Amino acid sequence: MSGDAEHVRDHGAGLMSLPADDPARAAAETHARDCAGCRAALDEGARLQALLGELPAPPPPSAEALARASAPILASLDRGPRRPERRERVLAAAAAALAWAVLGLMHSHPAPLGARALLLSGLAAALGVGGVALAFARGWTVAALAAAASAALALATGHGEVLAPLLGLRCVGTELVAALLPFAVAPWLWLRRRAEGGPGRFAGIAAAAALAGQAALHLTCHESAAGPHLLVFHTGGVLLAAALGTLASRVPIRLPA
Repeated sequence: MSGDAEHVRDHGAGLMSLPADDPARAAAETHARDCAGCRAALDEGARLQALLGELPAPPPPSAEALARASAPILASLDRGPRRPERRERVLAAAAAALAWAVLGLMHSHPAPLGARALLLSGLAAALGVGGVALAFARGWTVAALAAAASAALALATGHGEVLAPLLGLRCVGTELVAALLPFAVAPWLWLRRRAEGGPGRFAGIAAAAALAGQAALHLTCHESAAGPHLLVFHTGGVLLAAALGTLASRVPIRLPA
């Protein structure tokens, strides 16, 4: 048996699935004119193609099958953006720590600071810095915990009836500066706020950073032992930061074309 005949007989079905003007099919049919065995193989291939053409179209894949097939792809895509997000977490948390350190050194406290004041300030700052990092995944929870920690710090250290509203406005401003710093050092938070996290992330980051600012005020504020002042302006500043963070997440921005 020649090589051409062997090729046609072994691949009759495949050759007949080719377009009529395909060179390989045309050569096979030319050869089959003088070879009964090859002609029979091509005819059998043609019948097989006809039967296949009569089969109904297969049903579309189910939603479950599509989900299973797409899950690994989506997971691999999901892992990509998390590298820059880790940098965002580190930078934002570092900014909150920097806010506590810098704001805590800006003004001298009128009275010597005891170990208890330093311990409470450091603990509140640690909660604020950790909260900023955690807010990327648990924004609303962090906002609530930051407010609770702020109130606890005020209640644990405050007494008397002093409000000191003028000083309080400066205290609120200090906490808002602390709340803004994470967004200043990680500006791409603004560019990704709609895709990831939304208002909860902004509220949590702002509230936690404001708590770090309150920790600094615990060392610098002249009324750091006045209960009404602490609750209205120090804890109020944390709540205001959370509210402003929520509003900021909804401000539309235009990216350059």
